[in-house]
Amino acid sequence: MTVTWSASDGATKYQVEREKVPTPQSDRDVFDIDTATTSYSDSGTGYNTKYSYRVRAGNDAGYGAWSSTATITTMKQPGTPDKPTGVSVTQPSGTLTVIITWTAPAGAEDVDGYSLRRRTVDDGSVSEIATPGPDATSHTDENVAADSLYTYWVYAHNDTGNGPNSSLKSIHVQEIESGTPEAPEDLELSEETAGQVVLTWDPPDDGPEPTEYRVYRQEIGATGWSQLATVAAPATTYTDTTVEPETLYGYRITAANGVNQGPYEGPESITTKVQTPGVPDEIDDLELSEDTAGEVVVSWTPADGGQAATGFKIYRKRLTTGGDHGQGDVYIGTAAADATSYTDDTVAAEVVYEYSVRAYNGSGDSGASEREAISTKARNPGTPDAPEDADAEQ
Repeated sequence: MTVTWSASDGATKYQVEREKVPTPQSDRDVFDIDTATTSYSDSGTGYNTKYSYRVRAGNDAGYGAWSSTATITTMKQPGTPDKPTGVSVTQPSGTLTVIITWTAPAGAEDVDGYSLRRRTVDDGSVSEIATPGPDATSHTDENVAADSLYTYWVYAHNDTGNGPNSSLKSIHVQEIESGTPEAPEDLELSEETAGQVVLTWDPPDDGPEPTEYRVYRQEIGATGWSQLATVAAPATTYTDTTVEPETLYGYRITAANGVNQGPYEGPESITTKVQTPGVPDEIDDLELSEDTAGEVVVSWTPADGGQAATGFKIYRKRLTTGGDHGQGDVYIGTAAADATSYTDDTVAAEVVYEYSVRAYNGSGDSGASEREAISTKARNPGTPDAPEDADAEQ
């Protein structure tokens, strides 16, 4: 692995920091370079591992600020399994547990088992919490604390070695409260954008505070109701983007607090609009970074094919308590049609956010991208300028 950077004026030496991603913040390596070179060859990396690098320049007066971070994932070890996909994490109502599910990698017959890892966001600790067998695609984590943030990932292994990590998925474990909430009030439905039914309601007037609302839908003429979504309180709106055109739907909602579910509000019904064809496809490869404290860069790859987008809508969800936590996806801005990134400079320090992006054109919005989460940095003003153009290649 070779790390390169542009020279800093007056530098006589450099330090290169390497960190595994994800990893406890204390698990980092710093390499001293006692010359004014602009590259470093790192021979200590392993297979299937994501590393981040940054560099800082020094002289007799000391060291300046760290550069931006360059991230690279090393190649998969030949003969090891591919990474699991489709990772999701949920907290069943009324329980202090988290259910982690995943889809087995292609060639699952070569998998001998899995390693499930968890990072506790509050203290940065990382641990292996389970070693499921080769046929497993889920695990229930019963060792979680209320009002805590966790990030999970999984990898497959066989006799040859460990495969690459899956994508990371984060969850804020909610507290369990007692008592039954009253019914929400004034459920209303609208469809200003074809293919998107917006539900709004008011919270209950009396009774215990709800921790969530449960949205149910029925296609008129069909039998029974299906739970469509769970909306964390205090949010009082939900957008259903899974409807078919020219179809009559009924909706009802109920308030819950993790133990008990209250009475229903509704049903209310709506007939969806005719949808004009030509909505863009979903974007690919959503990535997040925060090279500058307080500025989260959301980047993506436009869909390969499909209808052209006239822009992109960026949504953010706060997973850490405080601020707009519990309000679900919050629209924060729009990027132009030729953009492949958006900088969110409205984030708070040391907060976990989850982002998604939708492409749009005159026909409507695409589906939401896969979600990615990031924990923002602490602010540390007043340090020297950083070296530029840090890069890593193998």
